[in-house]
Amino acid sequence: MGRLLQKAEGKNSVRFVLDTSALIGGIPLSHLGSELFTVEDVVEEAKSFVPRSVLEAGLVSGLLKVSSPSARSLARVRRACSRTGNVLSRADTKLLALALDLSAVLLTDDYSLQNVAAILGVETRPVVTGRIEEVREWGAFCSACGRSFSPNRRVCPVCGSPLSRRVRKRHRL
Repeated sequence: MGRLLQKAEGKNSVRFVLDTSALIGGIPLSHLGSELFTVEDVVEEAKSFVPRSVLEAGLVSGLLKVSSPSARSLARVRRACSRTGNVLSRADTKLLALALDLSAVLLTDDYSLQNVAAILGVETRPVVTGRIEEVREWGAFCSACGRSFSPNRRVCPVCGSPLSRRVRKRHRL
């Protein structure tokens, strides 16, 4: 957490995109740097966990800016998820797309989000948990007949059994 708490200064300040875990992790926003961003979905999620005064102070002071990603970056994230079998929530998809748009560091404890970010070349930093050690690509597997399929299938086309998710490829970071 020491790297996170180094205050960014001057022209070389780091842009951060924050997910809900970064907001509920208790790190003072003022310690992260001058350019902090998130998406509306995260603000809505965080209202249940973060004291209202903390969230409002960040938004009113301008420390935390709410932004929307471009359609192009959203499409890139969705393609990466589809190709690798990773599943992200709507909010996580938007966060990663925004980090792509801003060339920002993504603060998240979500392993799936870190995984897709690594595939797309977006730097991530965990808030409380550790960083992922490997990138995983997922596939679908039929436990009845033993065949493997693309990650987007739900039912085995050979025997009709439901498919399970399993790791297809691993790449150490």
